[in-house]
Amino acid sequence: YPFAPGEVMVQKTALSFIDAVWEVFGPLLRGVPLVVIPPETVRDPHASIQILASHGVSRIVLVPSLLDAMLETVPDLGAALPALRLVFVSGERLTARLAQRFARAAPNMRLVNLYG
Repeated sequence: YPFAPGEVMVQKTALSFIDAVWEVFGPLLRGVPLVVIPPETVRDPHASIQILASHGVSRIVLVPSLLDAMLETVPDLGAALPALRLVFVSGERLTARLAQRFARAAPNMRLVNLYG
């Protein structure tokens, strides 16, 4: 999934986890803006969604449990985050139920499972 012009990436993964390498260096090596969300904000799905929306973030890497929390906070995730196009999940098993729920909540987004 190469970056396209106008994309914005978010970095919110702990630097000790492998996904942080991709979150930081992937966009920066392609000249893509990077929005950094501090750990205390990541634990607050409502605050995270507000930051993603205000910066027009177009792709994100999440663990499925965080995606689930975001969907609990904002059931209509697609409307709340219109710029978000690619959601990568990693670090935990993605259930079929969560994938289906995501598809209903965000029909214009693509969900990519990087786990297993």
